[in-house]
Amino acid sequence: MTIFVVTSPKRGSGKSTLAMNLTEYLHLQGNTLYMDTDDNKQNFEWVSWHRKGFDFEHISLKDHPDELVHRVERAKAQYDDIVIDIAGHDTYALRSVLMQADKLIIPMSVDSEDQDMYSEMLQLAISVSQFNTQLKVYGVLTRVPQQIEIAQIAANQNLLKDIPGAYFLNTIIYEDEAFNEAKDLGRSIWEHSPEQGKRFDQFILELMANTMQAA
Repeated sequence: MTIFVVTSPKRGSGKSTLAMNLTEYLHLQGNTLYMDTDDNKQNFEWVSWHRKGFDFEHISLKDHPDELVHRVERAKAQYDDIVIDIAGHDTYALRSVLMQADKLIIPMSVDSEDQDMYSEMLQLAISVSQFNTQLKVYGVLTRVPQQIEIAQIAANQNLLKDIPGAYFLNTIIYEDEAFNEAKDLGRSIWEHSPEQGKRFDQFILELMANTMQAA
């Protein structure tokens, strides 16, 4: 089984969009649990409107900071895959689930002023990976404007280049209202926009690859 943690220090990064659609893909392959720690009601609404193809749990870290790691430990025997949607702040809850995780996915922007936030996030990943040696870190550009400078992409690549087991994915998720529309309608991106679904397929293929070359 595989534990995926999707997190970002920036609000509106596309974190939940990635987590939801990754869950949609995984549940077609096996028994999948989506664990949401955001207090955003939109996540509840997406699941309640969506077909019941996977299990969903919400855990309030504010009220029960210890519950997430305990629930993950119990769920590992029940599911083929677990997707955890959690804010990218250096907290006990995040460190605890990263100690059990296989893949850490960080949606990243191309804004230069955000680089310090991502650096802090990656430093956390480095410290955890010293103890959890199976942890792989993946950076993916999301909500990117259609016109993007190569230098902006290179800046993100450089953030990951010195981290063992870290990969900068070649797939870019461009800004497209189709993702928000799909969430509002309780649909997957494949159902709502086949074109964007194909791009998300590229992201999935890179993420699932057994052998990858760092960018």
